[in-house]
Amino acid sequence: MTATPAPRAHHHTSTGPRLDLRDERGSLPVLMMVIIVGVVLSTYMISVVVSQTTSTRLTTSREQALNAAQAGTDVALAAIRASTAAGAGALAGLPCWTHRNAAARAGAVVSDLAGTQVGSSSYSVFIDYYMSDPVVSGLDPVTSPLSTMVCSPGYGTYDPASGQSTPSYALITSTGTVAGGGSNGTSGGRTLISTYVFRVDNRNIAGGLIRLYPSGTNQPVCLQSATSTPDPATATPVTLAPCSGTKPPSPKQVFAYRTDLTIQLISSVTATNADGVCVDGGNPPGNGTAVVLTRCRPLDPTADIFSNSNWWQQWSFNDNGHLQASSSTSRANGTLSTLCITATSQDPAIAVVNLGGCAGSIDDPRQAWIPSPDVGAGAATEPRVDGRQFVNFGQFGRCMDVTNQNVSSDHFILYPCKQNPSRLPNTVAWNQRFTYTALPLTPTSGQLTTVTGGKTWCVTSPGTAGGYVQLYECTSTNQALAYRQRWVQNDGNNALPYSVKYTVVDASGYCLGLTAPVNASAWSTLDVKACDGSREQKWNASPALTDSAVQNVKEK
Repeated sequence: MTATPAPRAHHHTSTGPRLDLRDERGSLPVLMMVIIVGVVLSTYMISVVVSQTTSTRLTTSREQALNAAQAGTDVALAAIRASTAAGAGALAGLPCWTHRNAAARAGAVVSDLAGTQVGSSSYSVFIDYYMSDPVVSGLDPVTSPLSTMVCSPGYGTYDPASGQSTPSYALITSTGTVAGGGSNGTSGGRTLISTYVFRVDNRNIAGGLIRLYPSGTNQPVCLQSATSTPDPATATPVTLAPCSGTKPPSPKQVFAYRTDLTIQLISSVTATNADGVCVDGGNPPGNGTAVVLTRCRPLDPTADIFSNSNWWQQWSFNDNGHLQASSSTSRANGTLSTLCITATSQDPAIAVVNLGGCAGSIDDPRQAWIPSPDVGAGAATEPRVDGRQFVNFGQFGRCMDVTNQNVSSDHFILYPCKQNPSRLPNTVAWNQRFTYTALPLTPTSGQLTTVTGGKTWCVTSPGTAGGYVQLYECTSTNQALAYRQRWVQNDGNNALPYSVKYTVVDASGYCLGLTAPVNASAWSTLDVKACDGSREQKWNASPALTDSAVQNVKEK
């Protein structure tokens, strides 16, 4: 038998990597996971990018809004500082963009500057005027609009409560917004509030009414110019008219009693007549001469106060409240003429204002006058050789006065400052002249004295808040009374805070100030109370009480 051989096995040689499908079974899930994570991360990154873009846009928008608000503040400051005339601030040019005026405006316009564009932004501005610091006092022009001064375009500011016109502070509220934005806080809308402090100068008197002493039930009458803008080249008649009841008063009745004792019509000061016109008794004055308005001589505060003035335009408020004419020698010897400004009647329809013999009393219905505090203090701020007149800054134009020249009076009053062109002794009555003398054992305090009847009398504090100031003979033996006769007179020393400057403080720490009139008087009464830095507690303040400044800037 022949054996059949077994078949040979075949060997294959590999030429590349061998694919093993069993190794790829987990790849698809991993791939799907990678895709899902990528989509999630992409979605997150998109939201982050969108969020960052929105945040950047909001930040940019808010910065633009802040810049717009600052621009509005700058425009408001420029408008205030541009209100000048003859080198001094002019009330008539102040911008009247107050909250108090907003109700009279149409629609949603909040100020004359609303909608003004600054690039893609806009701003609106309010300027509210105050007599006292609105931040310290907590005053708000929105919630308490009546706390702000009235502002009349072309005339200026007026405070109905005090009757004064010159503001001390302006509160500037400027809101900046971005075009196309939403509500404030999401669109970048921002509001800046700033306080502007005016440079107060008592040489620039705002002016006020000069009222004739009333007769019975007749309507009060005041001096008035025949026109509010007299021609300085011609004589303009001075007349009587019912006292203006508007707030502010008619410009034909607003006069200022200047430091050279001239009485100037405020509205007559213009770009073409910087000196204005003044009450004129004629050269020479004569009995029956008509009182008119003619061009004033320049008032130079750096020179002798009377060197440039016309003596026939100088008027002295005398002991009886009359406006007494000067003579050509009054400045040298203090002797005034015998003529006073006289109204022939209280009836404006028939009244003539001329010069007549000074024969009336303190309540004479033809010759006694009651100037408002804003008329000014005349020359009372100038030093005298026989004492000082204490001029109140809150009612500038009125001075500390022993009532009726009676040493036994139970109160002092604030009376129009008495005048005389001469600085010689005794040309102003003793009841408005006071000398401050330091005490030997307490040099930081002293006595306020005046001399009459051969005796030296001391201004005496009641020692209790709200009590009236009186006059007692000076003493060193009655310790209790001597203590009440001690005062500290603070001047304008720069080391003192402003709230303390120009105050007169008694030994108990109370400040000399003002309170309501007593006995139906027309004049405020002097008292002492806690010191608060107000104008009515400041005496003989320097011409420049404060410098202008921007303070208390904050974002609302």
